[in-house]
This record gives sequence, structure tokens and C-alpha cells, in this order.
Amino acid sequence: MKTSTKNTIIAGGFTIVASIIGLVSFWAGENNQSYKVKTTIGQSGIITINQNGDSTDTIEQLLDKYIELQSDYNTMSVEYANLENNSNALIRENKELLQKVEYLENANESLNKKLGIQQTVENDELLNVAQDKYLFDEEPYLKEGIYLTMRNNNRDTIYQLPSGGYSYSTGFRMTSNGENYEKGMSITPQSYGQAAFYYNLKEEYVNLSGLAAFEDKFSERADKSYNIIFYCDDVYNDTITITKGSLPTEFSIDVTGCRNLKVVLERPTDDTSYNPNINLIEWRLY
Repeated sequence: MKTSTKNTIIAGGFTIVASIIGLVSFWAGENNQSYKVKTTIGQSGIITINQNGDSTDTIEQLLDKYIELQSDYNTMSVEYANLENNSNALIRENKELLQKVEYLENANESLNKKLGIQQTVENDELLNVAQDKYLFDEEPYLKEGIYLTMRNNNRDTIYQLPSGGYSYSTGFRMTSNGENYEKGMSITPQSYGQAAFYYNLKEEYVNLSGLAAFEDKFSERADKSYNIIFYCDDVYNDTITITKGSLPTEFSIDVTGCRNLKVVLERPTDDTSYNPNINLIEWRLY
């Protein structure tokens, strides 16, 4: 041990020794108590007590042991701090993992509801489910009883029957219940007979979801409600109903194995809508 270091803490060493000697002297009158004090001090490893009650350690040895213990304490303090930091990092990581698991479980449950299935989708399988395309990025291969359509607010996509008297104004945008939409198809079905359009899905998708509502701009042509009916390969799939003045109706249907999708727009018998404009919003295939 360096002399300068010993000199620096010499006063502290004398204080420790004096305190211990004082304890021994205080209990000298009681043999049992004196023995307990001596035994405790001896077992501490700091000072060795012989049979006469004298310390066999020199002051220098005491200081060396003190410095060694202090060094061990400092080392253990650093190790404890590192362990505490690692523990906190693991706690944060575990919390983040739990949040991810909860998100995946909620997404899995939502997807199962949309697909109408009960089986559990593993998380790694769920992550592979992706949006493939918007349905109305392409033109329907067939239309029946439809006067006018425009896709994705693009005037270049306007389709109009030669006999139709309707046209979209220059500033037209899909707006339902005050909300503007960019993706989808605005459509004017005839208010009698059956209006429908068709897409070939080629059995490549499992789910179709989106929104539907009346167009605000031509709301005077809408009365109460309209039905939108889905068929897969001429087999009934599902029906949604849009109501005047209401928020867009959300839907999600299972199209697994569907080759030809038929969508029918039908006025209920108690509705007096006259060729209303309907917005089919953000229809997405998965």
C-alpha cells in the first residue's frame, strides 16, 4: 500500500480501532458478554482476537483490509449498477414485446371476424397478410343498369351510357357525410330493375373490405336507403345497407375461392330514391 494513501486514512483507522477497543473494555466486567463481543469482532475478519483479548493485527494490516473491503465494495457497486441497468432494459423490452403481442392478438381477432372464421391465425402468418390492391383501380368487366361511374376521382375514368343524361360537374369529388375521399368509385345506378357490376377475382383473394354511402352533392336524389348485395360465383355472400344522412357503412366479406364477384345495387321497395349517386369508398382486396 502506498504511504500517502495510508497517511490519508490513518485517522479513520485509529477511530475504528478505538471504537472496537472501547466496546471490548465496556463489556470487560461481564465474561459472557465480553466473549460475545470478541467472537463477533473476530468473525468479522477485520481484527483477529487472541485468547488474551489483544488484537494481533497491526494498524497497517487493518488499513490494508479496510482498503481491500472498500475496493470490493466499489467493484460490487459498479456490478450492481450494471445489473440494475440491464434489468431495467429487460423490463422495457419485455413491456414492448407484450404490447406487440397484444397488438397481434387484437389484429388476429379482428381479421378472424372479418373473414368469418374461428381458427387462430399464428402471429407470423398474420404478418404476411397484406393489402394487395384497390378493387376500383381497374374497370369492372361488365356493368348492368348503371348510368354513370367515375373511379378514384379521375375524370378520365368516367363511364356514361350513350342514352344517359347525367354528367359529373368539373369540381366533383366523392363526398359522404362531409368527408372527402380519393379512392373508390362513384356510381349512379338506375332506380328500377337491377343495377350491377362485375369483377373477375381469379380466386386470388380472401377478403374484400371498404365503405359505402350516398354522395352528398346529389343527396336530393336519395330517399331513405339502398342495399348493396354481394355474390361470389352467383352464390349469395352478404348484404349491406346505406342510409341517407348517416356515416358510411363499413363492411368486410370473405371472398376465398371467389372467381367472379357480382355487386348488385338495389333500391328497397319502400324507398323512392331516383337514380341516386352512391360512393363505394376504398374497396380493398386482400
